[in-house]
Amino acid sequence: MDLLKKYSPTKLDELVISDKGVKYLLEDIVNGYKINNLLFVGTNGTAKSTIAKLLPTLIEGYEPFYTLIEGEEKLDVDFELDRLNNLNTLGGVMTQKYQYVIFNEIDKVKSNLALFWQLVDTWHNNIILIATANSYQSIDRCLRSRFKVVEFSAIKASDFLPRAMQILTSENILIDEAFVLSQLKLKENLSDIRKYMDVLSDIYRNHKAGRILNVHYVGSTKLGLAA
Repeated sequence: MDLLKKYSPTKLDELVISDKGVKYLLEDIVNGYKINNLLFVGTNGTAKSTIAKLLPTLIEGYEPFYTLIEGEEKLDVDFELDRLNNLNTLGGVMTQKYQYVIFNEIDKVKSNLALFWQLVDTWHNNIILIATANSYQSIDRCLRSRFKVVEFSAIKASDFLPRAMQILTSENILIDEAFVLSQLKLKENLSDIRKYMDVLSDIYRNHKAGRILNVHYVGSTKLGLAA
């Protein structure tokens, strides 16, 4: 079973965020606090892209239209500008509170983005731009100054544990918290949510195969085994 896909976050309380300040900021944005230009910065596996794509849905209350730009070294800026200029002509956009542009890995872009920013500035009251980056310093200084920077810290095993227990309980696998934490800690040096989900997939698979010792289950009893 693909637990990563099945349990992809759809609500704020399903997000694993180690910094309470970041969590509070996202809650405020969903509840109406508007920031036009957001830059999510952090290492791989901190769910920056997942949150960037989820945030418009949480703001609108349904999955809205958004324009996705994938950052690359030789980005075709003219092509992206054409797409953005056509944004208002697409169906459904005008029914949304805002227009959304998600710019993944903006730190990879080496092209001149001056024209892009001129267009964004003309839409300042109507557009929310959410960019992601692994390296803050790789972004041109004039671009960095336009963003509210939100830094995502590395995810520790203890940060992910409550979500892990929630997922396992949903799968009717009532296993001891200490055992789950010990398995998550094996991947803690990677600080990657996807690797923690791999751990849960291994627990799920070994549980179904009867390979986990009874002592690791709540009440030392194997529960939730498939018939």
